[in-house]
Amino acid sequence: MLSNRHAALVSTALLLLAGVKAESLWAAQPLDPATLLAEIRAVGAYKVAQDLSANTRQWNEAMKKISGGSRDWLEVAAQLKAGTDAGDSETLTESVFLALKPAPRTVLRMLKKGQFELQEVCSSVIGNDYQPPESLRIIDERLAALQRVREPDLADTKARCEQGLREALKDLAGTG
Repeated sequence: MLSNRHAALVSTALLLLAGVKAESLWAAQPLDPATLLAEIRAVGAYKVAQDLSANTRQWNEAMKKISGGSRDWLEVAAQLKAGTDAGDSETLTESVFLALKPAPRTVLRMLKKGQFELQEVCSSVIGNDYQPPESLRIIDERLAALQRVREPDLADTKARCEQGLREALKDLAGTG
């Protein structure tokens, strides 16, 4: 019996061989990280990002799932990054920023590896998409989540992220 991941890989490969476009594949079933990762390996991050962003509902669903912080979805984010540009890159980075609350360790590891730019994820740029009181609350929540991280190998990345978020709070409060 195939695992869910293997079943997704096999079905994606078969559909690709049959010439089924990614967007029709995704329209037929809920978005799944294993399917998206297989698709990225098969046709590249750019094609997958373009197909996803062409369907606003599915792009937004993927970004919401990434912001939920599961390891699989954050891996999708890391793999998709190379295929995004402009607004899609900003939205993807915002989703990783939002994932700081539920998955601070995983996001810090991504930042440490250079999968996303610390200066982009841990900055006031994200706060520009919300009203100031909401931005302040969202950043405060991420700072609180970072306080739970105690791993020595993440200490430097954590400190730099906290510094960036504290500067963002000052900027948003108008005192920076």
